[in-house]
Amino acid sequence: MHIHYLAHAELRSSNPSEGAVLKALPATMKLTFTEAPSKDKSVVTLGGTRLHLSSSPSDAKTLVADLSKVPHNVRGPVVVAWRSVSADDGHVADGVIHLTVASGPASPRTEQAAQVPEPDSGSGDVIWYAGLAAAFVILLAIGISVALRRPGKGTRGAGR
Repeated sequence: MHIHYLAHAELRSSNPSEGAVLKALPATMKLTFTEAPSKDKSVVTLGGTRLHLSSSPSDAKTLVADLSKVPHNVRGPVVVAWRSVSADDGHVADGVIHLTVASGPASPRTEQAAQVPEPDSGSGDVIWYAGLAAAFVILLAIGISVALRRPGKGTRGAGR
């Protein structure tokens, strides 16, 4: 019998999946979780842009992210960041999905869009710093926990 000690809506799978190499971004991306996430409280972003989410009509554990408004000229590595909030208990989980959009023959639309300067993509830095801060907090909590469990010096066997 499998027991969940910490109930979080963790990502079980996605379509496209982690590491997929695509010719172009699809119109939608499906994210399936271990339990039903709250559509209204969960967030999925691509390149720092928040994507519209809908619930899958066939599976309460699946959210569908709308990629139709993402520019068609996206090429190279793409990071989809997700944050799920469990519908039943409000627990939060997050992560990223790495995709690659392969370079192909340029269409007239792609060439025209390539002439427009890209906005500053500082959102990747935010994710990196958030991860670094989370790691620091975890290490600090472990250090405090170890320090509190260690018996104090001179408290036993003093005999004076």
